[in-house]
Amino acid sequence: MKPVRSLIIFGTGIAAGIAIARRVGADEPEVLHGPTDQRSAGNPALRAASAGLARAGDRATVASLDAIRRARGIIRSRMDETPDDSAWG
Repeated sequence: MKPVRSLIIFGTGIAAGIAIARRVGADEPEVLHGPTDQRSAGNPALRAASAGLARAGDRATVASLDAIRRARGIIRSRMDETPDDSAWG
């Protein structure tokens, strides 16, 4: 009887786990369809300013990444140079 009881408890645990996983993984209607755009009713000047700031932020990000790439290239080129023996003597 003990193995049957253990098998029943094990099966119940699996069924409960599957039920909980379905509930947790279920799509929410708001997430599936996305939120409604409530900013469209806002101030047009504010929307334009925020869009301009977003573009400026994007340009700054690109410029920053370019500077990092240039700095890495300079460091690599300096490391590739043959070492000067007089510096170690």
